[in-house]
Amino acid sequence: MGDFAIDTAIDGGDGSYRAQLSRDWEIWGPNGGYIAAILLRAAGAHSGLPRPATLAVHFLGSAQFEEVQLSTETLRAGRRSESIRVAMRQGDRPIAEAMVWTVSDDVAGPEHDWTAMPDAPGPDDLRPLTELLAEEGEPIFPFWNNLELRPTRWLTRAEWEQERPMEPRIRGWFRFAPTPVFTDPFVEAARVALLLDTEGWPAAVQAMDPAHSREWMAPNMDLHVTFHEPPAGAPWLLCEAHAPLAHGGLIGATATVWSPDGRLLGTAIQQMMLRNMPSMPAALAEANAPAEHPT
Repeated sequence: MGDFAIDTAIDGGDGSYRAQLSRDWEIWGPNGGYIAAILLRAAGAHSGLPRPATLAVHFLGSAQFEEVQLSTETLRAGRRSESIRVAMRQGDRPIAEAMVWTVSDDVAGPEHDWTAMPDAPGPDDLRPLTELLAEEGEPIFPFWNNLELRPTRWLTRAEWEQERPMEPRIRGWFRFAPTPVFTDPFVEAARVALLLDTEGWPAAVQAMDPAHSREWMAPNMDLHVTFHEPPAGAPWLLCEAHAPLAHGGLIGATATVWSPDGRLLGTAIQQMMLRNMPSMPAALAEANAPAEHPT
């Protein structure tokens, strides 16, 4: 099990940082949301302003679970906002590029809220994914040990394969383990970004033939996140993802993250590119499958 704050920590300063990628966050390599979290923390370390407003990431290459180097650059800075470019490399290989806006706490203006939280039972009324999978004797990919997931709808493996294709929408409550909340506003925003990134593919496979989800994977090309409100210490976060269209080798998805008191914390849109699943040991391939299973 990984600890999110520790595993996304960065060292350095003056526009040059480094981080160590942890294998605890592996899905087809380092999880895209995990990479985005490190990029966001580098922007936070660089910025003189206290909170992120947006994050846009281009994923350029798959990293090894080793040290990465990050460089940061201010593109525009004002009293209330700052635009920051963050580049992640591993040796001479580009891994990801991000653009981040940070803002001050004194930005004021008219306010409205027409958002509506998805209708869902609370986490206390749902069972953990680990319990549900244990009843079926199924393993779970190590990434999911870092998060307690309580899906709002559950089908057994047999039911799931019989009912597909289904609407490509997925919803569940998440709590980070072993540390659920953080004091650093950029780490708090990063846990929102990780969920927004991660659930697009599980949503997409709901609409696939069961064989296709075992033959294909869909790494992220890009992720665009808008941060609305901070989690404010809420340990449980509700994430809903929707992947309504797959065409021409691409899958687009949108996602939202909500607090238990109904506040919209973040929204995202992402583009994924389909690739054939690489050859891997049968045990690892099987371990990867349950992450697609909750509905």
